[in-house]
Amino acid sequence: MFGYAPDDMYAWDFWLVEHLGEHHLFHLQAPRSLHPEARHHHASVGHAVSTDLEQWQPLGTVLEAGPPGSWDDRCIWTGSILPWRGRFWLLYTGRKRGDFLVQRIGLAVSDDLFHFDKHPANPVLTADPRWYQTSRGGLLKVEDWRDPYLCVVDGTLTAFITARTAVPARTSSLRLAGAFLAELGRTLTPLPLGRASGPLAGRGCIARATSEDLVHWEVHPPVLAPGCYDAMECPQYLEVGGTHYLGFSTLEGWTERGWARRHGAHTGMLAWCAPGPDGPWEPVNGDGVVLGTDSACYATRLVEVPGSGWTALSWVSRCPETTGFCGRVGPPRPVDLVGSRIAVR
Repeated sequence: MFGYAPDDMYAWDFWLVEHLGEHHLFHLQAPRSLHPEARHHHASVGHAVSTDLEQWQPLGTVLEAGPPGSWDDRCIWTGSILPWRGRFWLLYTGRKRGDFLVQRIGLAVSDDLFHFDKHPANPVLTADPRWYQTSRGGLLKVEDWRDPYLCVVDGTLTAFITARTAVPARTSSLRLAGAFLAELGRTLTPLPLGRASGPLAGRGCIARATSEDLVHWEVHPPVLAPGCYDAMECPQYLEVGGTHYLGFSTLEGWTERGWARRHGAHTGMLAWCAPGPDGPWEPVNGDGVVLGTDSACYATRLVEVPGSGWTALSWVSRCPETTGFCGRVGPPRPVDLVGSRIAVR
């Protein structure tokens, strides 16, 4: 069977940790009995282990939605894990029932990568309205604050987060609702709907937050807000050979009109690079595209394998042995990563 998913489950967004010579895969999962789009509302976190990034041993579910009334009682979305001070620290996205598309970030901690305890201070990270869109309630209960990528940058504990820049002042709720519905239509229907432009378009950004203990966080202005995309999902930060990279994934329908006209629009992995962690940032490969629509790849992670160089791992929406939505983590692919060029072979 092509790639990996637990039996009778979809597998999609994921993150990886290497420990004692094994690769630990943590991925979103939901039953295949659901419609593919419904999986987002029923997601939990599965765990698998491998020595070669190809053959995976499933290890069951490690994180689920909280009990009714808790801040994460709807579902769990994407996160990442950092080994720190002898333990494994997981930042993850949570959603609450009744809050529509409001997202917040929580913390869970493990001593062995098999059992995680949610932190009593959760949620530990929420969007700061000084720089980011926050919920307005009602039909506009939408707050992009998800997919934290946890790492250390210049000795500082750092999270890079999928977010949106704040709504321009004096924007009416009706106009904002219309923009959101149009964006949803471009994402979910095959109709040739016009691309967004203007002050409400292209507000997808990657936020940055820092911490001294992974519990208390300071939220900063966006590290990357290019004005090109409505959302920049599943970010990953790397520094290789003096070049700094921010990788992310987006949908073709989330590309701002002017950028799409000049550079095209793709569903897949994109990346921008800079000489330092504060920029200035520019798109890799000229247009930012690393794996485009034809690849059927999403939420790609670049992994450095000792002795083998860089490898790309993605989940795939299409694969040779299935019809319709695939929902499996695909096989690893070698990567050439030099300066402002990233090529997946």
